[in-house]
Amino acid sequence: MKKLLLAVAVTAMLSGCSVFRTKTTSLNSTFISPYYFTYDTSHVLKGQTNWVDSVYLTGNPARWDEIRGTYKAALPKITLNYRVEPADGGYRITYNGMVNYLLSARHGVDNGKDMIEGESVRQFLIPQRSAVVVKDKKAMLTLTDDIKVEVSLAEKVEMHSIEDR
Repeated sequence: MKKLLLAVAVTAMLSGCSVFRTKTTSLNSTFISPYYFTYDTSHVLKGQTNWVDSVYLTGNPARWDEIRGTYKAALPKITLNYRVEPADGGYRITYNGMVNYLLSARHGVDNGKDMIEGESVRQFLIPQRSAVVVKDKKAMLTLTDDIKVEVSLAEKVEMHSIEDR
């Protein structure tokens, strides 16, 4: 019986079978506001540490009466630049960008890149700020007085089996 088990183990090693696991960490972002529906994005923190999210939030009809006649009735297009680097047992997120409130939006593709354009009625610059996010604890990024981004880390472990022939 021991010889059979040894033969199976040796055959598996010689045939190139291996089992390994990979661990990936992702930065999950949820754009939140009382006046608009939430929007989620996720970026894997491997190699790439700089991103640009271009997000267009849609209005929540339950809150339209509260913002009717104000610039908030227009729909916000958010351009958010992230830089992520390891820090303090988690990651430091440095961000900046812009929020444009659009009267109407035109969506298209230019050279393979999604484009959202329209007539802007109000524009807010997001100054450069930093926040630290750690595992099992969320951080809040402030974009405007009513639009924020809740960021968190998610880890995923996957088992892989590769057979080289």
